[in-house]
Amino acid sequence: MFRPGSGKESFLDLSFVTPFQNSEFSSPNDFRGKVFPREPSVGKDEVPKSTFTHLGQIPSTMVSLTNEGKANLQRIVTEAVQNGEAPAIVYGVSNLEGEIAFAQAGQRVLNDPSSGTVDKNSIFWVCSQTKLIGSLAVFQLIEQGKLTLDTPAAEVLPELTNIVVLDGATTRPAKSPILIRHLLNHTSGLFYVEGGLVPYGLPLNYVTAYPKEDPVGEFYRVLKGSYPGIPLKADPGTEYNYGYSTDTLGFVVQRLTGKSLEQYFKDHIFGPIGITAASFHRTSDLSNKAVSLSLRNEADRSLGSSVDRDAIIEHEPGQVNLHLAGVGLHISLADYLALLRHLLRIHAGLPVAHPIISQTTAKSLFQPTLNDKQAEMLNEWKKPHQFGDNFQWGNALCLNTTDWPGRRKKNSGWWFGWAGTYYFMDPTTGIAAVLGTQVVPSRDPEVISIWKRLEEALYAGLSNE
Repeated sequence: MFRPGSGKESFLDLSFVTPFQNSEFSSPNDFRGKVFPREPSVGKDEVPKSTFTHLGQIPSTMVSLTNEGKANLQRIVTEAVQNGEAPAIVYGVSNLEGEIAFAQAGQRVLNDPSSGTVDKNSIFWVCSQTKLIGSLAVFQLIEQGKLTLDTPAAEVLPELTNIVVLDGATTRPAKSPILIRHLLNHTSGLFYVEGGLVPYGLPLNYVTAYPKEDPVGEFYRVLKGSYPGIPLKADPGTEYNYGYSTDTLGFVVQRLTGKSLEQYFKDHIFGPIGITAASFHRTSDLSNKAVSLSLRNEADRSLGSSVDRDAIIEHEPGQVNLHLAGVGLHISLADYLALLRHLLRIHAGLPVAHPIISQTTAKSLFQPTLNDKQAEMLNEWKKPHQFGDNFQWGNALCLNTTDWPGRRKKNSGWWFGWAGTYYFMDPTTGIAAVLGTQVVPSRDPEVISIWKRLEEALYAGLSNE
């Protein structure tokens, strides 16, 4: 763990929308202290329709998965673990009503049968899948009128007042401020600075231990380093650069609400959906279900011993002084899938008990936001990682711009986590899927191959009957 000192595109205007306008709650503060039912996990009849906010009608047909399809998912998962492609795998699928499949194989700790078999309630460090949740929190504040897409981030975070663009061996002042819209689609200019741990490769600001006093300020002091200001790769709004944009959104949420990100997520996102196994802190309850992180030997592609997560990033309660919306969350795949289903139901205009965002916002997540140059930069970044091509970025999601034959449809939203987790939402088909394993280095080719094979088997097994 690194310690400091030791060595303008067109966007949808969402400012007038409130997610509470059709709800029994008049403001987000009304969520505090409430006990919420979980979103339906098997079928819509589990929760009385009278408890829902009606945004639309349930369609007459709902996609399902055949028994053969379920068996094929389990076969792929089992064989992948037996063949050493992954240490352990959990794969879950949901339609708009609830879970339709979970397949799992492997132990929580590699080569340790006593650790128990992984399942949908096992805890995964989902890393960059935290970004979706951090972005949703910002959209809640936009809907409440506390922010707009054109709010300069420096109005909330003075640490971003002095920003400079790297220009070869020199720097120059940025031509414009970073806006909230730039942070949502990674055109802020903020980027991941080299200098993290090898072979794990996490960037420096993620492996730094932060003090209790002014951890956000310390984050930007570490990022600034020896530069005259906070370094950007390009002027805000001009280029796509993946980096610390969502972490910055998380700091905006904390500054505006006066809550830690841990508490805000619980009160305004996890609570309304019924998510209980999610935290920036690896508590004893979560640790007892956590899947260990394994290291891939890049020479022979074998899986080696478990990696000490605490040597990479702080997780322990009482030691986490900075909640990072770009990397920090631990959650079960059952709970992450519940979040994705919640968003798909809102998007489709279906009944939702306690919607965390409006339907207008949900639809905006799947709308492209990058110009041609920015989209080209996104696709160039993706090519080495075998994900495909022709991508766009919405307001929190990477988007398919075409149908993938035998797989997800155009305008599906997806992303992944540094330690081996993946997800997608396909609004056209009405399904979401999650995959969890824990392998470094990141973007493991074997895991990406498993992800593709499972998706192909999933779509081959879907039925509208």
